[in-house]
Amino acid sequence: MKTHYSPGPWHTQGCTIYAGKNRVAQTWDAEYDGLPTPTMEADAGLIAAAPEMLAALDGILTWWMESDGGDDMPVDLFDRAQAALKAAKGGAR
Repeated sequence: MKTHYSPGPWHTQGCTIYAGKNRVAQTWDAEYDGLPTPTMEADAGLIAAAPEMLAALDGILTWWMESDGGDDMPVDLFDRAQAALKAAKGGAR
């Protein structure tokens, strides 16, 4: 059975993750007092980067399988993986 998820890109607004106008998820923290905590916002950013990370990983693994790892990785795959990792760590998209 194939799992279907909301297509990316995803974005955050505070501690809520959206795919377009659809809410995907919301993060919570034990210290939540009505205002998002830095941890909640960081977790939301990591979750929001999931579609980019999935696409980058899929591209890298597809390239690896097709090239038997013997060719240099295409620059666009490396750049996508680097951008996804930066987004997951809270960097600008």
